[in-house]
Amino acid sequence: MTSISEVLSQLRSYGHRGAYSELTNYADELPLAVKQSPLVSLELSRAFLRQGRPIDAEAVLTAANLATATPGGHLILTLEKASLSIYRQMAIQAALQAAQAAFAAAEPQSIDPADRAGADRVHIRILLSAATYFETFKEQGQQARDRLPAIAKILPYSKYHCKVRDYLESQGNGSEYCPSLTSKVDIRLGYSEP
Repeated sequence: MTSISEVLSQLRSYGHRGAYSELTNYADELPLAVKQSPLVSLELSRAFLRQGRPIDAEAVLTAANLATATPGGHLILTLEKASLSIYRQMAIQAALQAAQAAFAAAEPQSIDPADRAGADRVHIRILLSAATYFETFKEQGQQARDRLPAIAKILPYSKYHCKVRDYLESQGNGSEYCPSLTSKVDIRLGYSEP
């Protein structure tokens, strides 16, 4: 039996290389329980969306086993589904309402800060889409955009985000491509940058 982390690593490897047909074939071979894992569902959904297949992305998210998701993962998956409704039906107001309801239903103290950053990232995507189509005030779009640098410092540590470390490992450490980044990979949440 292949572990979830091995499956995620393989999916991310295919995705980083742009090998989407191999990714799809690999996903088709996965047992249903693995495909329904929240982390795998999210990774597959994002891969399908990068391929321009929002219907498949939505189907994967709908099939995700939310009972096994962490509170932060549940929030991220719910927000991703709301975001997909913008791509599929231009349902911007519905996505904004769904995002608001998801945050209202979430218990903030039970959500890991890194997962909260992942949820904020998806929420900001929804807000920026709304601002682009004049569904919110211009200031709301600017406020959302201004939040991005703060969450970018935390986001790589979320289980629900393709970590910098995963990418570097898939590239054979990647130091030749981004030497300044490899020195920052081990910085942990709560520590200041050297």
